[in-house]
Amino acid sequence: MTTEASTPKKETTFFATSGFPGEGWPMGWGETSTKACASAWVRALELVAGNLEEQAEYLRHLSHCVDPAEALRLNATFAQHALQRLWRDGSKAIEELRSGFVTAATDK
Repeated sequence: MTTEASTPKKETTFFATSGFPGEGWPMGWGETSTKACASAWVRALELVAGNLEEQAEYLRHLSHCVDPAEALRLNATFAQHALQRLWRDGSKAIEELRSGFVTAATDK
């Protein structure tokens, strides 16, 4: 019986395939820049969670519609609110990210 010596496969990570310099690439950032990015990610995830909750509520209401006119009204209302929310929350998120990096740049 012959045994083949297997060489361990190198794990392929997102960083190795995405063009980032390596897994430690954020280590070159300052503490303030890292906190600004972390804060932006937290804010983005909070916005996504809120949007998913509103979508679930919309679908819950839509599932109880028996009248096509009511379904169209719900759809139009949801679309209008979604666009308003996107504009409002997107503007806030971009401003928070911008101010975080301005703070990071001035703290150096």
